[in-house]
Amino acid sequence: MELLSRHTGSVRITVDPRAAEGLAEECQGQPAALMLAGGWLAARPKAAVSDLAKQLRAEDGEGTALSRVFRLAYAALPATAARMLRLLALAPAGLVDPQTASALVGCSVDSARTTLDGFVALGFLHAVDSPLPQYEVPGCLHDRLRVLGRAP
Repeated sequence: MELLSRHTGSVRITVDPRAAEGLAEECQGQPAALMLAGGWLAARPKAAVSDLAKQLRAEDGEGTALSRVFRLAYAALPATAARMLRLLALAPAGLVDPQTASALVGCSVDSARTTLDGFVALGFLHAVDSPLPQYEVPGCLHDRLRVLGRAP
């Protein structure tokens, strides 16, 4: 519940604790799935926690909990952000900076940084503690990004 609260705010979890527990069950307690679910909810302040749990239940049997949440979160991205996420599969060692993302996608460095920061908020990336802005693909998402990178 703490991971969900951290991303969505404690009010949504407190208001409907059963829905939050149901969502945590749909995510099978996997931290990466909970972070993506929390990011999805944070980006949709009017969506109820139960709405996301229902959507994930509707995809039941379609892969792991992490795969289902990843697909849902990815499908909600704007086209340019989705393209950048797909191209991050090309980043060496799963590390990317705004300059590299800018070159991959063909956008400004500022636009790339804003999108990368958005990916952090959504749970697709982690910010790396370094003097220059740098981002890392969580290990559990490497395979999913590689699959996306092969998509047209």
